[in-house]
Amino acid sequence: MIIVLCIMEIILAALIILTHYMIISKFKSIELSLSKYGNSRVYKVQAHIAFIEKVINKYKECTQNLEDPGELENIIRTILYREYIGRFPFLAIKNIATKTTQIMWGIIVLETLTAFINKTADQPSTIVIITASMLMTMAVQMFKFIKGIEEEGEMTMMIVQDYVRHIYPLEAQKKLTNKEIIQLKTKVNELEKEIKAEEEIKPLMMTELEKQKRLNDELSEQDIARLIRIFQ
Repeated sequence: MIIVLCIMEIILAALIILTHYMIISKFKSIELSLSKYGNSRVYKVQAHIAFIEKVINKYKECTQNLEDPGELENIIRTILYREYIGRFPFLAIKNIATKTTQIMWGIIVLETLTAFINKTADQPSTIVIITASMLMTMAVQMFKFIKGIEEEGEMTMMIVQDYVRHIYPLEAQKKLTNKEIIQLKTKVNELEKEIKAEEEIKPLMMTELEKQKRLNDELSEQDIARLIRIFQ
């Protein structure tokens, strides 16, 4: 029984380490998506920018409908907790990473009780197993302390809030300005083409006018000659 509990300890320790790296990877991918989202020169995969896009759209929706958007942090946290890491819900992964050590300490208690019930507490193998379980749990606690996913999460929250409130509006304004500049350049190019076309047509028009004028002059001379003959 004690061996089974020890194996469970090992499995839980591995799960804690794995889920920590999964969460840290998620936070890093969110931070990376911020640099990609507003950069029109960078190729974007929808899955990579989906989170920040959801946050911005939700925040816009609240502000445009004159609703109280509440704390931006709450919006970010709500969307984050509905995210998935692979096929697994983010919240489930976070709970495994942060709360499983409590189960590990509970298993140590069960190991100790089992040893006393079976009267094997003084056996060297039992002492080694229980001591190993305690050292493993302490090592996992130290690993959690060093990695600090709670602090990492808070830092990511602050980075996302800063982006949505300050950086994204500037990027959106820059995009709008660039779009207006492109539209103005297009209009200028169209006007230049029209002016060039008019300049090309103008000599032809002048030549046609001169021909018409000569024709009119010739007709006028012929009319005068006719009138003279009539009066004679």
